[in-house]
Amino acid sequence: MQDHTSSFQDLNINKWRQEVASTIRHRKPRNPQSFNSSLRILRSSRSTTRPGLGEISGNRQRANPDTQITNHRANAGLLKRNRNRNMATNRSSEQTEQDPDWAPDPETSRGKPRGRPPLNRHGQSMRGTTQKFALNDQGQGQGSVKSSKTGSRSRSCSRKTMDQPASTASIELRFLERCTPSVKQRMPERVRAEYHSIPKEADKLLKALREVPTGVIPSTLEAIYESEAATPRKTRDTPLKHEFLPNDKMSYPPGDLGHMQRRVDRVLNQAAWNHMKKVHEGQWGAVAHSLLEELALWPVAQTVTILNTERCSINPVELHTVMPNGKPLLDTESGSMKSGSSKAGKSIAEDSQAEEDPTVSKMVDWCIGLQLGWEDETIINRAFSTILPNMRSLNQSLSFIDMVPLFVDIEIKKTNPGRDPEVQLAIWKCAALKKMREMAWDTSMPMPGIVIEGHNWSYYIFVEINADLIMIGPIAMGSTSTLVGVWTIVYRLNVLIEWGTTTYKKWFTDHVVTWAKERIRQVELEDEAKALSMSDSLL
Repeated sequence: MQDHTSSFQDLNINKWRQEVASTIRHRKPRNPQSFNSSLRILRSSRSTTRPGLGEISGNRQRANPDTQITNHRANAGLLKRNRNRNMATNRSSEQTEQDPDWAPDPETSRGKPRGRPPLNRHGQSMRGTTQKFALNDQGQGQGSVKSSKTGSRSRSCSRKTMDQPASTASIELRFLERCTPSVKQRMPERVRAEYHSIPKEADKLLKALREVPTGVIPSTLEAIYESEAATPRKTRDTPLKHEFLPNDKMSYPPGDLGHMQRRVDRVLNQAAWNHMKKVHEGQWGAVAHSLLEELALWPVAQTVTILNTERCSINPVELHTVMPNGKPLLDTESGSMKSGSSKAGKSIAEDSQAEEDPTVSKMVDWCIGLQLGWEDETIINRAFSTILPNMRSLNQSLSFIDMVPLFVDIEIKKTNPGRDPEVQLAIWKCAALKKMREMAWDTSMPMPGIVIEGHNWSYYIFVEINADLIMIGPIAMGSTSTLVGVWTIVYRLNVLIEWGTTTYKKWFTDHVVTWAKERIRQVELEDEAKALSMSDSLL
């Protein structure tokens, strides 16, 4: 009797499964993957024996009705979850057809996260990520912003427009093409294909930076490296013969190579420790500064200064990049300053405290500039005394670097909050271009830049072509992970310093210093004309 009862219950279960399968076939969803997965789950449930908690009689197990009801509910819950997933997929496909820029929220597409969310070192929840937002043709930003609630976010809170305070952490480099001035990142080959040629000075600098010989280690240090390798406390292998720089191609000062060799060894050890400990950007900046400081002591760099510009921001506000909606892109870290506010638009020269606003994020970490002679600095100061206070700067900042001609800018990748170093460098260079245009200086001179991401160094050449700022790069500059890589960085830094003390200095004298002299002469003529007119009126 018990066998007949169990077989009758199995027959009812199979009949119920057939009805469910026919319902799925007649109501086939738009997503075929979910449909096939539902059928696979159903077929696997047919072939899988699910023993209940019934009594065992001989070799057969007697079915427990309570267990069968539980299995029915589990299958119904599984089918319900699949149906909800299909409906969400269909909604996302319909929304994509109506708005190509829309993308489903990754949090809601996965469903509500389960379990306790991970916490950071401050005990705060780390659930919820900040996504990058894009610009559409009308200059509106779309994307997701960080939600205070974990798990679910509404569509009304997932839109961000460019009218709101923006941060470079949420901007991609390609979106700067729609701003003013437009920044277009290209490799040298693509620039030649689109614009037929690269400006002369930029092409010469690119050629000098790319023509690095196979061997970059000074040949006069070969004996030192061999003697160090022969000691019992050998730390690294002797460089190979082809890794040494021929004497006819070496422009390093022989008297300073011993100091540079010891500095390179320290950089190698420090960079390896930084990589192992995963240190912050400031520690990587110390490695870069150690190389720059040693190079600044060479005779060729006597007129060069190395500056830490971490607290220097773009000022005045007119030099900021202009967004498609006509408002300046004011990057804020704390969110207390808004685009177009009186505090944001106030220049440092107009501020009574005359200090950098801590809410404005800085752009670059280090800069290499020229040290002006006493005569040139006097002439420029006299010329600046005749113009508005917010224009009295040789570069894009009104801080302590205002009287330093900058020719190389260095940006180190941020680990927190994850800002793109290319975006930071591009915005900084845009301000430099706007400064030269505002002062009516020549804008044909290229502007080199360096980005450091851990061990890897890359260089960029910014140049104006057809009123656009072309960002040529990234091009590998070297690596602090190997001995040859560090000497390659030293070689290219030497090329940039030589270019700055020769080509850039000549451009600065011909255009900026000449402008200052003409400005002083013009003011003197105007003063003489006013004096003559006053004397004539008295007579």
